[in-house]
Amino acid sequence: MGAFKEQAKGAGQQVKGKVKETAGKAIGNPGLQVKGNLEKNIGKVRQAVARPMEAVKGAVQEAKGSAKRAMGEAAHSPDLAGEGEAERVEGKIRRKLND
Repeated sequence: MGAFKEQAKGAGQQVKGKVKETAGKAIGNPGLQVKGNLEKNIGKVRQAVARPMEAVKGAVQEAKGSAKRAMGEAAHSPDLAGEGEAERVEGKIRRKLND
């Protein structure tokens, strides 16, 4: 499973856990409250684990784009250089969003 999907699943699990925790508190059910709290925290952990994986993917994409741009410039190919620059920028954004 991709790191982005894992982050999304973690966020969903966190919300679901918070709802259970709040419902447990509202109806006076400590068991539901504890289960919700646990699920919420597992969701937080899933997100925290996925972020570094996504940041590494971004760094790799950024390096690959830089190499492609350099190849395009060396070969006097503006198309290849442009593709490389776009890939480099996309990788940089991906990395920065997950630092």
